[in-house]
Amino acid sequence: MLLIAPSGDVGPRRIIAGLKGYTGQLVILVGEKDEVVGRDAACLFDEISPAPSRKQILFVPDCDHFFTREDHDKLLEETSVRVFAEPEALQQ
Repeated sequence: MLLIAPSGDVGPRRIIAGLKGYTGQLVILVGEKDEVVGRDAACLFDEISPAPSRKQILFVPDCDHFFTREDHDKLLEETSVRVFAEPEALQQ
């Protein structure tokens, strides 16, 4: 599962219920300069997802909530491919 700038808008109960039994790979991707979600939300999602087989948080340098730069589009595409096609590549 790839969570891009995940939001807690649905509330902690629903998020916890959705993530508590998830045992696959979890990657959380957040911009370092995300003024909407930010580091706190990334850390919260990390804490409330105890069961993934592998979990990683990636903070995108110089990136806001909307991933507005052209190089961010490329990063999102590359990360998606790596997560879904080559999960072991995230170890690199």
